[in-house]
Amino acid sequence: MALIWNDHTRRAQSGQAASESYQAEVPHWGEASVHTHIHHPGEVFLECHALGIEMHPLGRVEPMDALNPAEMVLLRTLKKHAVWCLDAMAAIGGAEG
Repeated sequence: MALIWNDHTRRAQSGQAASESYQAEVPHWGEASVHTHIHHPGEVFLECHALGIEMHPLGRVEPMDALNPAEMVLLRTLKKHAVWCLDAMAAIGGAEG
């Protein structure tokens, strides 16, 4: 893992985990979050609003085990954005070596 994921698990008054969440800062893009969801018990999801990633399913794994797959999704999405940016720059004549 290359990102630093911070544990943001919320606990009930009993001390038991109410929801598990890990958050990381993606440079220039903002926050990414790996979390469970109350309406999908046992499922873990990735979100990064700035990259357009909403409730991307990562499977039925522990949130900590979903961090590497989450980073792979983030990398694939960033590569798409890079291609789109280069295409747009070329279209307006701004692609420079």
